[in-house]
Amino acid sequence: MEEPEETTLAGRIKFIRGSLTKVEFARASGINRNTLLKYETNKGFPDFESLLKLHKKLKVNINWLISGEGKPYLKRLKHPPSVGNRIIKLEARITALEKKAKK
Repeated sequence: MEEPEETTLAGRIKFIRGSLTKVEFARASGINRNTLLKYETNKGFPDFESLLKLHKKLKVNINWLISGEGKPYLKRLKHPPSVGNRIIKLEARITALEKKAKK
């Protein structure tokens, strides 16, 4: 998977959300839609609980989300992700590839 070019937390959250609507992503991640909107517009920063939700539910690498360093997703999982998580990952990959193709 290509590394996303997002340089801000807002951009990285949008990358993780992929083509899901804010409502769909909020439900999948357990984060309130209005809170998600604040994150995506750089008007708020995820607290520890929100970061933990993204990590546990979507297997997002917290270090990458905060700093942009490393890979967006964890490679080795103790338990296989649910089908929903796989769909979110695939949609994020497709979105990244579509952005790259447009360049």
